[in-house]
Amino acid sequence: MAKRTPPPDHRGGPRAVSPQRGKARGPVALWEADRLKDDLLVREQAARAEAQRSAAEAAEWRKRYEEAMQAADQILHEHTAQMQLASIVEFSGDAIFSQTLDGIILNWNMGAERLYGYRAEEIIGQPLSLLVPPEQLEEMPRMLARLRQGEHVEYAETVQRKKDGTRVEVSLTISSVKNASGQIIGASMIARDITVRKQAEEVRLRLAAIVESSNDAIVTKSLDGIITSWNAAAERIFGYRAEEMIGQSILRLLPEERQDEERMILERLRQGERVDHFETVRRTKDGRLLDVSVTISPLRDARGTIIGASKIARDITPQKQLEGQLAQRAAELERLNAELEQFSYVVSHDLQEPLRTITSYVQLLARRYSGKLDVQAQEFMAFVVEGAQRMGQLITDLLAYARVDGTAREFTAVDCEALLGRVFGDLQLAVKDSAAEVTHDPLPTVQGDAGQLGLVFQNLIGNALKFRGAAPPRIHVAARRDKTQWVFSVRDNGIGLDPQHAERIFQIFQRLHSRSEYPGTGIGLAICKKIVERHGGRIWVESQCGQGATFLFTISDKQKSSKNLPNSDAVSSPSSLSKGAEAR
Repeated sequence: MAKRTPPPDHRGGPRAVSPQRGKARGPVALWEADRLKDDLLVREQAARAEAQRSAAEAAEWRKRYEEAMQAADQILHEHTAQMQLASIVEFSGDAIFSQTLDGIILNWNMGAERLYGYRAEEIIGQPLSLLVPPEQLEEMPRMLARLRQGEHVEYAETVQRKKDGTRVEVSLTISSVKNASGQIIGASMIARDITVRKQAEEVRLRLAAIVESSNDAIVTKSLDGIITSWNAAAERIFGYRAEEMIGQSILRLLPEERQDEERMILERLRQGERVDHFETVRRTKDGRLLDVSVTISPLRDARGTIIGASKIARDITPQKQLEGQLAQRAAELERLNAELEQFSYVVSHDLQEPLRTITSYVQLLARRYSGKLDVQAQEFMAFVVEGAQRMGQLITDLLAYARVDGTAREFTAVDCEALLGRVFGDLQLAVKDSAAEVTHDPLPTVQGDAGQLGLVFQNLIGNALKFRGAAPPRIHVAARRDKTQWVFSVRDNGIGLDPQHAERIFQIFQRLHSRSEYPGTGIGLAICKKIVERHGGRIWVESQCGQGATFLFTISDKQKSSKNLPNSDAVSSPSSLSKGAEAR
């Protein structure tokens, strides 16, 4: 804008405004107003320029402030992230540590302390070889060489060594550590203990091998009855290959009349029940029907939810056939035993009667013709009588042997001490005649046939009285518990026997001495053996010639005795069976 100047004064200067000349003041005031206006515009322009300059400076400072705040936030965020990362590393369940390219350990977290047993101050600065078993020392240098070449070792399973020398299976993840210029300066390692996982894998593989090599069909199925696995034995038993059955319904194996079985089985499985040794019938691929025994168990997931079932099926067709044959043979044997028992009674009666007749008539001849027959004839008749009597005794003993099974009764509680007292009553005369001393320890109550067990005691004590030496017989009866059975013993001081005959004497009609030395038919011990075996035990003898004998037999201890008896290591005071022995 052009600067206005006031009008010139004719006197050479600006004209003065005279108060007397009011009309002359108008142009001057107008000029002054224009001047002031121009000054105001100039000042406004200057102020506006200054304001623009200040605003620009403020914007610049605001920008710098925002950039500074962003940088501070970035630094704080990075610091927080670093702190979080350091905390994660320090408290990780895995072992995390770093090392130089020369294998010197630089840092070591708490997970590494737990896994390897070294504290940080013990291991930092030490070579990594402390953690490597001797036979694997070349493994780590190879991994570090790969890192120098820029490779990343993502995952490796190996064995490392703890502070105490024990081995631990670990999975290793190894990464390179680079400096600001991107140069590889070391390595970081993450090691995880996989011992439990390895053991679980071994168990799984072992179980898988067992399943696959099993002779039983092992099949898994869903709760809808859809087959999910099928082992080799299932292929052999049912004829279907795995690819033919997996995904198919288990009903394919069930005959039409047994389809409802599967519904009942699945219902029990849903309730968490197990089906044990259920015998049923299944159909093979070629249509054959097999007798099988199945055991079915529910399968659960990690949360315990039942998701399916495993089934073990065993082909019991041969067993069922054998059971049928055995049942048939048992029935036949029972019939034959009944016939044999009847035959024994018939033979006993039919043979005893003629023998009694022979004996009676020979004795009648001897009396009637006494003095009329020569010595040889009388001797012959004596032989006939003796032979008939022996035959009668033999028939009686055979009948007793045959009756061991035929006269058997249900087992009941037998008080062996009271039973022995009754046996002694039957043998009292023989005991007194031989001046014998018979003693016994406390005897138990067992389950058995009292009549037959009494016959065993009678035969064994009778033999001890019969086969005695020069000294009066000393007989002792004892019993001791041996796990689930009682072991009874009858010990004597008689003539004994050669151990080579220890089994022979329990065979029917087997004798070690002539009848002139010791009478008898050789059937008593055979009867004892048969009775003891019927009671589920065994009988044997321990002896040496001239040193007496100890006969032992066992009886199952199916029911605890009501008496307090010593065990096999206890020593008890023997009690006597004979009044004569007590007097002595």
